[in-house]
Amino acid sequence: MMKFLEEFGKTQNENLKYIREEISEIKNEIKTIKSTTKNFTQRFEQINSEIENIKYNHTATQNQIKNIESEITLIKDKQHIESSTDKSPVLCQENLILELKDRYDREKNIIIVGIPEINEKNSKLPGERSEVLHEVEVFTVNNDLCSERYEVNDPPRVII
Repeated sequence: MMKFLEEFGKTQNENLKYIREEISEIKNEIKTIKSTTKNFTQRFEQINSEIENIKYNHTATQNQIKNIESEITLIKDKQHIESSTDKSPVLCQENLILELKDRYDREKNIIIVGIPEINEKNSKLPGERSEVLHEVEVFTVNNDLCSERYEVNDPPRVII
């Protein structure tokens, strides 16, 4: 029986040694798992922080986009208002033709210093017309002075 007890004791010692080794390996694995979990936790917190930064930047970017869109809308509205008050291209061309005709009609006019020129844009009041007419009567135009520039049948004119 002693032999049996000795063998039993020896087997139990081997089993305990094996169990200790297994426990030691389990402890090492638990340490590795804790370390990995700690790394994952840190990385998770870092990713959450980056996500919060992205959300903040996204919100700021959305606000900037809304501001830019509102500015674009204001500019478009302003252009629309300006374009609606402006004349169409046909009317602009008509105005250009009328301006050229007006310039052609006025090219033979004499400009007298001190007397403002009268046109549609710079029209005088009726009381001021009499003053201009009086001033024009004071200045007599000598046809000989102007004969080099104008044809004989086309004397210079003063428009009032």
